[in-house]
Amino acid sequence: MSESKHVSIIAFSATVDRLYPIGILASGGVANDMRVDIFFTFWGLLAVRRDPGAVGGLVSRDYGEESERFLTTAKDLPSWKTLIRNAKELGDVHVKACAMTMDLFHLELEDLDPMVEEVVGAVEFMDSARDGQILVF
Repeated sequence: MSESKHVSIIAFSATVDRLYPIGILASGGVANDMRVDIFFTFWGLLAVRRDPGAVGGLVSRDYGEESERFLTTAKDLPSWKTLIRNAKELGDVHVKACAMTMDLFHLELEDLDPMVEEVVGAVEFMDSARDGQILVF
């Protein structure tokens, strides 16, 4: 697989309307034989805690009055976490946590969903993302 077939996704939001596209794009990347790296940072990192608490079901204010309809429709879909887990099972998908954000929120790798493989710093993540596309959610 060439480096040009690589996408890196930065997940900095914990709202489901931004997390779903990450799962969908990870699946699309796998279907196109791409390496996919997902880097959870800041509020996005809170969404991958073993117990995300209230963060787990929020919708961006951008949806306004449509928030309720979005959540109702999303109940008929696999969760965004399921999409990422399935993509990991099918292809070259790697989920990483931001080291600085882990320190900020006093978290350890054991506090996160098992789909998160490792904790890396921003420099390491950006170095691995250098030759591919970078998407931010």
